Amino acid sequence: MAQQLTQRMASLVTTDDGEDKDIQQPKIYAKDSMDRFGDDMFGLILSYLSLEDRFRCECVSKQIQRTVFESVVDIKLYHLIRNIYKTKTTLTQAMETIAKKFPNIQIIDCRGMICNDNNLQIFHDNCRHLRHIYCSKGSNCNQLIPKLRPLVTRISDVWAKQSFINYHRLSHLSVTFICYVFDQNFGLMAKNLLSFEFTFKVKDFNNQLLSRFVAENQSLRCLVIKEIQCNTSETLNELTEQLSRLPQLRRLRLEFRSLPKHYSLCESLRPIGVKCKQLKRLALALRSKTTQIVDSIEEFRQLKRLDLTLDSQWFGLRISGQRLTHLWLKDLKLISDRFVNCHELWPRLQCLSIECTYFSRQCLDQISTLPALQTLIVQCFVTIDLSDNDFS
Repeated sequence: MAQQLTQRMASLVTTDDGEDKDIQQPKIYAKDSMDRFGDDMFGLILSYLSLEDRFRCECVSKQIQRTVFESVVDIKLYHLIRNIYKTKTTLTQAMETIAKKFPNIQIIDCRGMICNDNNLQIFHDNCRHLRHIYCSKGSNCNQLIPKLRPLVTRISDVWAKQSFINYHRLSHLSVTFICYVFDQNFGLMAKNLLSFEFTFKVKDFNNQLLSRFVAENQSLRCLVIKEIQCNTSETLNELTEQLSRLPQLRRLRLEFRSLPKHYSLCESLRPIGVKCKQLKRLALALRSKTTQIVDSIEEFRQLKRLDLTLDSQWFGLRISGQRLTHLWLKDLKLISDRFVNCHELWPRLQCLSIECTYFSRQCLDQISTLPALQTLIVQCFVTIDLSDNDFS
């Protein structure tokens, strides 16, 4: 190696012709030196590293220090400070260091921690590309100074009434109950949202409030409703009828705790499947101990991803989904004929994830007929009746 460098350096020697000339010699790098890459290429290589690995290799060279954090555009402050900044520095000092290291930050997620105006002001002054701030109720987001409020686009864990009027770019909101988005005079404070999450409180269910929310949030693309308790079919039908008025809905998750006995859930879901033409992902969690029939979702022909969490053995898997590409099944006791003719039901299924208490070879044989399947995940908590030969 030394001989090669000596020969190359000798070839660069010039003779003195009597004139003063500024001759620039090309830089010579060893074959195993990373310095031979330019900053653009080097930054691309480093962009594949995790945030933790970037901090570990930061001190290797000056070129790494220049480029290692350039491609980072979003950070989660809570995770970053808890796992990386474990020194005795104050929160303000850590914020100042982060703001200097990440000049191209566009999104700051400070959910899960308390950030005051001074902390966020540091990023506002140092990160000229900053466009989004995600915060939670504990972040005192309702007390932010006016120039920071336009940057807040996501707020979560709202467990009391507060004003959202001054947050004109708010697009994602998570509250405990839907009544928290209405003021004392029942004026709606959150409009034109893209994502919304709340807990269904049956004793305070007000169909008129829900109707007003839906009317002012026709742009909604993702909706999560938790702890749904419906003792009568009328309440459930009123709820699903309102949800069917969301034409832009792409993702819907419904978590049920109780439902009317011997009632077909599909009957209530039918208006959503018929009217919400853009719906691609549907998640249903049925924690009810009553008998439920989940045997058909023919109206959801546009679905590509379906997630079923069932706490009852009284159900059928005769779910036809010609466009389904991803299917998650949880808390199931799978019997041998559960996946019969699944290749006809799900011809485009690429990913199948199963969490169950029993899984047999017959199930595996039936699943193996899926023509487009690429990924199979099985988590069996009690008995899995398979051997190594079943996978050969």
